[in-house]
Amino acid sequence: MKITKKQLRKLIRESIADTTGYQDLIERAAVQLSDNFYEDMMTLFKEEPEAFEGRSSLMEWEEQVVYAQQDLDTTIVSAVEKAIQQIEMRLHDGQYSR
Repeated sequence: MKITKKQLRKLIRESIADTTGYQDLIERAAVQLSDNFYEDMMTLFKEEPEAFEGRSSLMEWEEQVVYAQQDLDTTIVSAVEKAIQQIEMRLHDGQYSR
């Protein structure tokens, strides 16, 4: 069953990804991943400080990692929301029927 463009636009505006339950789940997953990223990047500095000599002190590195972590967090949320919307559109468009 194909849907009309009007119906598709309505579905896009009302994606399941916009519901509170999905938003909370997506944000928790993004935070968990970006927290792991932060820990790994800080461990990298502590295990190989000589690799950072002349480039970043521990405090400078941590500041850079925090900025990267924030960027990663928002990028993950956006990417997951977009993926859910695209897959949801294909589902409503009948692209998964056999």
